[in-house]
Amino acid sequence: QLGIGEAITFSGYVSNDDVYRSFSVSELFLFPSKTETQGLTITEGFAMGVPAVCINAMGVSDVLENQSGGFLTQDSLQDFSDAAIKLLTDQSLYEEKKREALERVKDYETEHISQKMLSIYEETIHSFMAS
Repeated sequence: QLGIGEAITFSGYVSNDDVYRSFSVSELFLFPSKTETQGLTITEGFAMGVPAVCINAMGVSDVLENQSGGFLTQDSLQDFSDAAIKLLTDQSLYEEKKREALERVKDYETEHISQKMLSIYEETIHSFMAS
């Protein structure tokens, strides 16, 4: 009815091998889930420089902290689609969110996460030893 059938693919299951290939040909990652608990799929898209539009819910709200790399919207079809359209029609904004996505994903690299975890352990040990 909308005449967008040629522009959208509903792929169903995508193997791990094809995830990054899929993101590499994507302009935007639209993620309306309200139950994602970790936001890992967002970081996969960020690794390929794909900005995201997500409903502001647990998991993704941490990854898109301060709207970095995309937009968090209310659980509203209007808000969600407005954010997607804005990113696809404002090239300057799109490039800004793409840069943010590539920068934000660095916070989820193995070395960064390992250092953060080590720091938490060290703080816990020091706190325990001080008491």
